[in-house]
Amino acid sequence: MKHFKIYLLFLLFIAASTILFSQNPAATWQVTFGGEQFNGLKPKDCPIEYSHGLVKIKDGSYVVAGRTENCAKDTTGLVKEKKYSDTWIANISTDGAPVWFKYLFFDKPVQFEGYSNEVRQAQDEVFRGRKIMIATSDSGFLTGGSVGSANYNKKAVLIKHNSKGAVEWEKIIEAKEFCDGDCAKEDPYLFHIQEQPDGMILGLADINYKDKKSILLVKFNRDGDIKKSIYLPDLSFTPNYAVPSGDGGLIISIKNSNLSGEEKQNDVNLLKFAENGSPVWKKNFGKPGIEEEVFSMTKSEDGGFIIGANISGKNSSWIFKVDSNGEKLWENQFDKPDQFVDGLVETPEKDIIAILSQGEGPFYMVKYKGTDGKKIWEKKHSRRSYAIAMGGITRATGDGYVILAYTKGKPAISTDAILIKTDWDGNLSKEAVRKNFP
Repeated sequence: MKHFKIYLLFLLFIAASTILFSQNPAATWQVTFGGEQFNGLKPKDCPIEYSHGLVKIKDGSYVVAGRTENCAKDTTGLVKEKKYSDTWIANISTDGAPVWFKYLFFDKPVQFEGYSNEVRQAQDEVFRGRKIMIATSDSGFLTGGSVGSANYNKKAVLIKHNSKGAVEWEKIIEAKEFCDGDCAKEDPYLFHIQEQPDGMILGLADINYKDKKSILLVKFNRDGDIKKSIYLPDLSFTPNYAVPSGDGGLIISIKNSNLSGEEKQNDVNLLKFAENGSPVWKKNFGKPGIEEEVFSMTKSEDGGFIIGANISGKNSSWIFKVDSNGEKLWENQFDKPDQFVDGLVETPEKDIIAILSQGEGPFYMVKYKGTDGKKIWEKKHSRRSYAIAMGGITRATGDGYVILAYTKGKPAISTDAILIKTDWDGNLSKEAVRKNFP
């Protein structure tokens, strides 16, 4: 009987260990990847993978979006063979294993005045620093943006993908579809999308409305069809950032010159709009003689919002928190020169992790107390050169955080996308590993 109890305890220990391990994928890793295994480009062709979007989908894995450049003489043949495109999406598992990689093409060429296009080459324009890729409640994800060129009228794009990256539907939207003839033909694009509690999609579109540069709040149904567009009169230029407010509306950050169209000192303006487009509140933050501009923003679980801004002249970063009514709760500055707040995420204990960098080079992870903004710790990572994707941080599946960037130097072939898994204390693995997709 005694031996049986010992054996039973042993089995329980093994079972508990298995469950614990399955909930905590490898503590830290860095994996670089690119499309060279599909397009055949060599280092001499200088293939460059710029990573711009990161979401964690329902199964716990990570979807990355980015764009490709190279100095090869001609990639036309590769495009026709569907082996190369200017934009791509990829899936990385919870333990850093590549799962799938897809170049993006339209189902049929999109017609413009004088030419057609089958590659989603301009979709990356609004991946930079804006929430234009989101996970959806049905295990898939949405991407958006625009397609076209500077010399021809652009069209807005909204695409629904399943968890394998396959396109379930895509919408190529002309300006007139947003506002029934009141919109000019030029260059509509989406720069924010969010899924509503009822499964509908809320977006922000930049467009010429009644001969004036305008921002529209756009309601889409679950299939991506426009149901309603609402003119937001207080906005004349594209905001810096937008996040869901948690009650169906959204919070928008915009600088003074883009709010008024006049050149003057730029402060941070936060505006809340309800789901129906009604203004809820408007707040201004800044100090005389100093210009500030928002680079990152996230919602906290207590209903407030954390904002990361750059302070011009002082070359420092400013992080502050407001409550659900836009009232400032605390603030702090990060005084290392030329560091931009590329991402913010709330920790399980309601503290804040900020990612700061100055472009290609080292980056900082800083933890702030969620209640008062006091700095808890700071980590500098300089073992290799990183260029952090704006907004490119999320809580990892299991423990720690996942950060999106691109990097040069071995093991990258030229410039690779890199996904970085840290532990809760901001520690990285010593080396990066390049992995191919199945």
